[in-house]
Amino acid sequence: MDAQRACSKWESRVGPAAILQSQRCESALVILDSLQGSMNDHSYCGVLTHMDSLPIKSTLSVLLGFTARTCMNRWMAVYDLLMIWPEGVALMFNMFFNDDALPPATARAVRHSVYRYLLLGYILLLRDMSISVKKQFPTYKHLIQAKLLTDAELNLMEQANVDPEFPRYWMPLLWISQLLKKHYIPQKTQKRQQKNIMTHVHYGTFINEITRVRITMGDILCYDWIPIPLANIQTITFAVYFYLIIDGILQHYPLCTYDELNVVALTGRFAFSLLLNTFYLGWLKCSQVILNPFGLDDDDFQANSLIDMYQRNLAAILTRPEKPLAARSDLRHALPHTVGSALISGISETSLVGSMAGKVIPPSGQEIVKTPVHME
Repeated sequence: MDAQRACSKWESRVGPAAILQSQRCESALVILDSLQGSMNDHSYCGVLTHMDSLPIKSTLSVLLGFTARTCMNRWMAVYDLLMIWPEGVALMFNMFFNDDALPPATARAVRHSVYRYLLLGYILLLRDMSISVKKQFPTYKHLIQAKLLTDAELNLMEQANVDPEFPRYWMPLLWISQLLKKHYIPQKTQKRQQKNIMTHVHYGTFINEITRVRITMGDILCYDWIPIPLANIQTITFAVYFYLIIDGILQHYPLCTYDELNVVALTGRFAFSLLLNTFYLGWLKCSQVILNPFGLDDDDFQANSLIDMYQRNLAAILTRPEKPLAARSDLRHALPHTVGSALISGISETSLVGSMAGKVIPPSGQEIVKTPVHME
C-alpha cells in the first residue's frame, strides 16, 4: 500500500516532469541540428567524435549520485531526530511521578502543565521550520486559543531577554524543569516520612531526559538553519541540462560515422538516450524534492498530522487513565486549525498509521483452523 502510494506520487509529480523535459530537449535539439545540413562536414563530425569520447555520462552519474546521497542522508538525519517521540518523555514522567505526594488538584495541574509544555515545545520548534504548522499557528495568540499557552506565559516569553526572531522552543522545557523543581524535595531536606514527587534517582534521570530532548530539538533546527550550499544544487542542475543539450547534438553522431542510414539503430539510440535522460532528470527532481522535508510537497513531512498525533497521545498518557483522577474540563481532544493550514494539509486524524490499519479481513478469513499437532 505504501509502495503503491509512493509510486503514484512519483508518477504524478516527478515522472511526467522528467519525461516531458527530456522529450522536449531531445526532440528540439535533433530537429534544429537536422536543419543545419552540416552532417557531412568533416570538422562537425570531428567535434561529434570528440564529444562522444568524453566520459560525460559517468561523470554526471557520479555527481548525481553524490548529490542524491547527500540530500537523502540529510533527509534521514532529520527524520531520525524528528522521531524523538514526546510520548517517551510522558511515559517516563507517568512512571516516575508520585501523585500521592501532592494534593489531587495540584497533581492534576502538574500533569496538565507537563502535557502543555511538551506539546508547546514541539509546536514552537516546528512552526519555525514548517510552513503548514506556521499557518496553523501564525501567532502566539493562536496558541492561547488552543489552550496550550496562557497570557502570563506569553508575557513571560515576550519579556524574556531573547530577540523576537530567535527560537523559543526551549522555554517550555525550562518550565517543566522549574515546575518539578518547585515541588521536588531535595534529599538533604526531606523528612523521613515525607513523600516526594519523585525519587532522587528518578528526578535526575528525568531532568537528563529533558536535556537530551532539548539538544535533539536544537539539532533539528540546525538542519533548517544551515542548508546544503545552493551552489551545489545549481551546479548539478546546470550539469544535467547541459548534458541534455550535448546528448541531443550527439544523436547525429551515427550519421557522421556510417554512410548507410540504419533507421532501427538510430531509433534505438534515440530511445535509449531518452530513457537515460529521464532517469537523470528524475534523479535530479527527487534530490530537489527531499532537499526541504518541511515544505508543501506531498512527499514532505506532514508536520500537522504529527502534532495532532502527539496531542492525542500526550493527553491520553498524562491524564492518568489507570486512576480515577478527573481530567481537566478544558483539555482539548483536537487542536484548532486556521483556514490556511486546513487548505494545506486538511484536518485529518493522522497519517502515521500502519499500511494494514484500515484493512478489514472478511469473516470467512477469520475462522480458526484446527491443525493436528505432530509430536516427534
